[in-house]
Amino acid sequence: MDDLRWRLADIRDRLRAADRDIDAFETHLYHNINVNEDRAAALDESKRFLELYYSMEFATERVEGWTAAGSPDECVKHLLAYKELGFSEVTLRITGWDQFGQLERVLREVLPRVLG
Repeated sequence: MDDLRWRLADIRDRLRAADRDIDAFETHLYHNINVNEDRAAALDESKRFLELYYSMEFATERVEGWTAAGSPDECVKHLLAYKELGFSEVTLRITGWDQFGQLERVLREVLPRVLG
């Protein structure tokens, strides 16, 4: 998160220096989500999902940084950190096998609290 914070600050500084409108420069985050009260199980499922999707192995730390995982509270907290950084748009990929069940949880238990 610190690296991303630094990168966004650097981009915004460069926009200011170029006399560009910072608010007109959109930032987009492509992120994963897995809602499960057992955070370790959510991360494990996400790791397996991403490794199958990309046909390569990922370190657990990378999956953890790239995935809002755990209970709805944990997912909300994770996503709000990116909202506070000022991202203008976020795309979420569900990294679980029960896509419709996860989608329902994201729509009902996570997004209203992130967007509200």
